Amino acid sequence: MQSFLAVCLFCVLLGGAVIEGSPAGCFDDWSRCSPSTSALTGKLWLPCNSYCKICFKADSGKCVKSPSKNCPNLLKDNMQCVCKNKRTAKNKLNPACWA
Repeated sequence: MQSFLAVCLFCVLLGGAVIEGSPAGCFDDWSRCSPSTSALTGKLWLPCNSYCKICFKADSGKCVKSPSKNCPNLLKDNMQCVCKNKRTAKNKLNPACWA
């Protein structure tokens, strides 16, 4: 099980590096709410509402439409997670907040 999780984490990090390194900077538009990545929400990263509550001590979080500025052809129907009433900066020490 640990090796499976390690492989999954590696794939997520590699995917992020590939997107980040793209000329258009698509990673800036990526979100846990995006339809193309929603299948992994709850498995590799927290759903938006939980992410906001756990990582920012916010009241809530919801996915909202956010057209991709950097990659409109790659990230169709893009969504962004918006936290309501953040009380802290992102908790970078909590592994659940890393992705």
